Amino acid sequence: MEKELKYKILNEDDYIDVFNALKKKSKFTVSIQENHYYDTENMLLLMNNSILRGRIEQEKVLITFKKQKDVNDGYFVSEEMEEICNLGTFQKILTGEKYILDILGSECRKIIENIIGNSKLILIGKSETERRAFYYEDMKFELDKTNFGKGFIDYEIEVESRNEKEARNKLNALFKELKVQYQIQEKTKYQRLLELNKI
Repeated sequence: MEKELKYKILNEDDYIDVFNALKKKSKFTVSIQENHYYDTENMLLLMNNSILRGRIEQEKVLITFKKQKDVNDGYFVSEEMEEICNLGTFQKILTGEKYILDILGSECRKIIENIIGNSKLILIGKSETERRAFYYEDMKFELDKTNFGKGFIDYEIEVESRNEKEARNKLNALFKELKVQYQIQEKTKYQRLLELNKI
């Protein structure tokens, strides 16, 4: 079960301030993630609070099926299944030479087929995220800058923690100290991609 607290940072200046504050507290890694989202033409996965995503990162591909269980004031609880995919194979999926369901394990494939029936999965859209990950005080902080295409960019911070109250207190204290403008995040990146691009 994945549990994450997510806040939207409202402007680039505040995003930079948060980055500068966090890098004083912890070493960090930087990664570029190219995310490709699949659904049926009539969005059956979306309607079932589910996401199927292929993520390319450092020439590796991770395919993730995520079923959202609950969202409460930016605290996302999801069940997640992940599979590693060869980059060459995934490139064939992107060009239509291979079908994404055919490379998934039987359990994951069965769950998706129960949702979509005879409908076919198609590539809906993609986004690119520049992620800076920090580890301190037994928590993982992920600071994201995501490009959704057509000039749409947003900023977000995610905290992976099973202790929602502690994670929220730490973020609120950080934002108060830096006078950061923020909003509680209630939508996934996939949902924002669809809205911003009017898909």
